[in-house]
Amino acid sequence: MASPPPRGISISFFLLSLFSLLINPAISARNSIIKLPGSDGSRSAAADTYCQSWRLAVETNNVGTWDVIPSICVDSVAGYLNGDQYGSDYDIIADYALAFAKTVQISGDGKDVWIFDIDETLLTNIDYYKAHGYGGPDDQGKSATNYKSEQRSKLIEEGFKIRGNTGDQWSDLLGFAVADRSFKVPNPMYYIP
Repeated sequence: MASPPPRGISISFFLLSLFSLLINPAISARNSIIKLPGSDGSRSAAADTYCQSWRLAVETNNVGTWDVIPSICVDSVAGYLNGDQYGSDYDIIADYALAFAKTVQISGDGKDVWIFDIDETLLTNIDYYKAHGYGGPDDQGKSATNYKSEQRSKLIEEGFKIRGNTGDQWSDLLGFAVADRSFKVPNPMYYIP
């Protein structure tokens, strides 16, 4: 009668077999509980959700003054600007602005105006960002709300009626001497207070 293997060898063989099974994904039936962000080449759903929420907070001016896109969101912002969502968001706002413009009663004196902030409103900087990156410490704004308000105030003093205002920065729209109605178009790249 053969004697059984020593207890220590049996336990060692069992533990070695179990360990091999658990660490080898080819034979393991379980999924790993530990997931490293981006370990599969993609961003985590939590990071994407955070970045979409951050972008919404920026566009609704809930973030307030900010200087730099959070590093976790740089790729998300680039994807937003280069994908379909940015154009769709912009088009929706343009549709609302056009619908409002059609309701404006023109006075006929040539003094009805609509103000457009040029950059990221009528012109785009996307090609620049593609070539130079999508944000960082060098992409910081400067105070502009009072300056733009003063310029609008000068128009009003000259008898102009600001019927509408479209801009990519809250500083284009807020302050004093504001339009009858303002439209904020998306720009998650920088903030100019």
